[in-house]
Order: sequence, then structure tokens, then C-alpha cells
Amino acid sequence: MHADVRVRPFGDAALLIEPNAATDSWPGGIPRRGLPTRWVVVARQACLNLWPRATVVAGLASVLVEFDDPCPDADRAVVLLSEALARTPAWGMGQRPDDGAAAELTGIRTHTLPTTYAGEDLASVADAVGLTAAELVARHAAAMWTVAAVGFSPGFGYLVCEDPIFEAVRRRADPRRRVPAGAVAVAAGMCAVYPSASPGGWQLIGHTAESLFDPGSDDPVRLSVGDWVRFEPVL
Repeated sequence: MHADVRVRPFGDAALLIEPNAATDSWPGGIPRRGLPTRWVVVARQACLNLWPRATVVAGLASVLVEFDDPCPDADRAVVLLSEALARTPAWGMGQRPDDGAAAELTGIRTHTLPTTYAGEDLASVADAVGLTAAELVARHAAAMWTVAAVGFSPGFGYLVCEDPIFEAVRRRADPRRRVPAGAVAVAAGMCAVYPSASPGGWQLIGHTAESLFDPGSDDPVRLSVGDWVRFEPVL
């Protein structure tokens, strides 16, 4: 499995871990299709198990491990990580939280977000993908969304699912100067909930009153990489 993983120093005290682009699957035998969310979640957990005192940051297609002390030798890290990946369940995007393999990945949570599907772009998005608005809402609410990354603004989670219909949704040609907090939006095969008011170019299909970012809380960011998100229609 060593050939599946590429590990290189990232500064003096960090390692950047990426899949080997030359292979036909992500490390662990996960098919190379769409965003490598499953591999990132598995690799993140393997790194946490290997280096519990390090800071592990997951991206859309890589994992960064930051150390307080000088980082391990990259060649040795490849061996350790490959062995750890072999022991870590190949958890799959969209698996239920009560699945045996998924349950072994500690810290993964499920978030249910009551959502009013009345976004300004709902009708145009439905038309673009060849569905009625009601059919689009049903597909969006039926999907099990996985947090692939958190970024852009505090608490902004990039969510992905296995329903291919959302891959046809494009960003707006004219981004909005202000998208309200709680807006549920889709673009480029992903979904997001704006945690605070900000500019944005995603297509707005709904709104939730649930808070995803609370700067006054001990745990201000609600979503973590690997978490599941379900959207529950509010009539």
C-alpha cells in the first residue's frame, strides 16, 4: 500500500499527506470517483491514531499533520500511515452512523437541519437539472450529506453526497454581495449552509434556523469533517 500514499514535509514541523494520483483508487482500495471524501476521512482518523498530540487538518483531497516537535521522517511516516490505513475501516460516504465500520471512526456525528425549501434559486436549479422543484427538494432531503471540508468562513462546511444530480448545478454567474446566515445552497456537486452572512455565489434553495457557528461557545463550529448532515423539510 506504500505506493498509494504520498507523504512530504510541509515546512519544518508538518507533513502533507496525499493520495498517489497515478493509482486507480484512493488508498485503502476506495474507487477513485468524485471527491476523495472517504479517503480523507479515513486518513484523518489514521493520522489522529498515529499522532494523537498533533494537529490534523483535513482538506478536500489531502491531510495536513502539524507537530509541536520536529516532524517524523517522511519515509518512515509513509510506512506508519500505510499500516494505519490498512487497519482503519474503509468507511464510505453515505453510510449510516450505525454501520459497524462507520461506528469505529470516533467523533462522527449526525446533524439534522430542519429546512424551509423556498430559496430564490430553487426553481431555476430544478429547471437546470430537469426536475420539478418538488422533485429536487425530495432528492436533496433524501441524500445523506457528508462534511468533506470546513473552510471559506468559520463553520462553513462543504457537503457532498452520492446523488449525481447535483453535479450539474453551477455557481451563479453573478455572486450575491450578501447571503443571509442559514441559507442552504448548492453548487458543483456540493451543498453548504452559510453559517453567517457573507458574499456568495452558490445557488440558494432553502433556509434553516439552525446555527452552525457560535463564536461565544466553547465549541463554536458545529460541523466537523466526516460528520453526516440530513436536511428535513419544514412544511
